[in-house]
Amino acid sequence: MSKFITHFNETLKGLLKKKLTTQLLRRLAIILLFLMDIKAKEISAVLKCSPKTVYQTIRKFKSDGIMNLLEKPRTGRKSLLNLDEVSDLKKQINLKNSQESQAKVVHVEIIKNLIYKNNGKKFSRSGIYSFCKKIGLRKVKPRPLHVKNDPEVIAEWRKNFPKVLDKVKREHPDKKVIQYFQDETRFGQKTITSGIWSPKGVRPEYKNENGFLNSWIYGAINTETGKRFGLVLPTLNSENMQIFLNAFSRKIKRSKHVLMILNGSRAHNNCKIVVPKNIALHFLPPYSPQLNHIERLWSYLKRNHLSFKLYEKIDDIIQAESDAWNKLTDKIVKSIGFSQSRKRCVEQF
Repeated sequence: MSKFITHFNETLKGLLKKKLTTQLLRRLAIILLFLMDIKAKEISAVLKCSPKTVYQTIRKFKSDGIMNLLEKPRTGRKSLLNLDEVSDLKKQINLKNSQESQAKVVHVEIIKNLIYKNNGKKFSRSGIYSFCKKIGLRKVKPRPLHVKNDPEVIAEWRKNFPKVLDKVKREHPDKKVIQYFQDETRFGQKTITSGIWSPKGVRPEYKNENGFLNSWIYGAINTETGKRFGLVLPTLNSENMQIFLNAFSRKIKRSKHVLMILNGSRAHNNCKIVVPKNIALHFLPPYSPQLNHIERLWSYLKRNHLSFKLYEKIDDIIQAESDAWNKLTDKIVKSIGFSQSRKRCVEQF
């Protein structure tokens, strides 16, 4: 053994950093036994491999050392499409999946037909799935946008947001201005579903409730710190929004002023609402919930804490909403509301 270690010295350390496959371990064993002056036929019998394998391994070792025992990179089958053709294919898919298109790529056969039409190349059904995975295509559920969603209005809103923020800072020079995203979500006897893990070929069933009892979670989150404030209230209206604002206002430190970003629904943008002095409201463009970071928080709560639940009484619903909100932590809120994509969005504001 000492002869083996002395022979390889530092080379062995570098080799062991590689991925140790069954083939590599067998080759190392062959060389170890070879350096112990054991004959090739005996090595073959001990390791239960052919003499040819033993001779080839020893020959490789003698010609170029122990590193020659590693598996050589395999090029694999050459791709049917070159890089330019793949790039053109992705552009066509993006065009078909654009907001205006009503002929989206809903199944892989469309991609298969596009390739054949443009490049004359044929893929098998299993081959097209492997190809899509290789070039970075995956099946996703698109985010819905209202038909009245206007990209130009959204772009203008983002462009003007820094001016709004600067104005609030100038109006409150002695306070730190912090941003909160505010919204509400309804929860009740309409059973919430989410994707679940299940054995292949099995589609589990669930009990579905279609009752009418419900209540609302009013919430506000700061995506930079993970701080949050929430209330469970019976309905969505300006009176309850006033209750929420007043309660939230009392939680704000004297050294801070909150710029609250929210949609312009009637419950929010209402002459009846008296906005507390330490809060400024800034309304999102119409039909643009994708700009409100708290929307992702609602999805998280429903998926992880409120899905597949059944309730008989309104008290049970309120308790479930409260429990779900209280399970949130600063870390969870930051990870949900301040991912890299959202971070870029905030910087654009």
